[in-house]
Amino acid sequence: MPFGRPGDVRREVAERIKTVGSDGGLILAPTHHLQLDTPLDNFWALLEAVTGRSWGTRCPKTVAYLSARSRTR
Repeated sequence: MPFGRPGDVRREVAERIKTVGSDGGLILAPTHHLQLDTPLDNFWALLEAVTGRSWGTRCPKTVAYLSARSRTR
């Protein structure tokens, strides 16, 4: 998650769903936490690739909160 760009994350998610999630049972998550250097755009790309909906632009308060929080750590 901390490396690459949002398009890389989307492609990786699609590949994982295709290769190991075709019969169900796949739990798709970054890990038990996100590294502090993970770009928020990559996080939103993961959610968008899994759910098929846009999260980053629909939740400006959440984006602002997470951005502010990541700067304080």
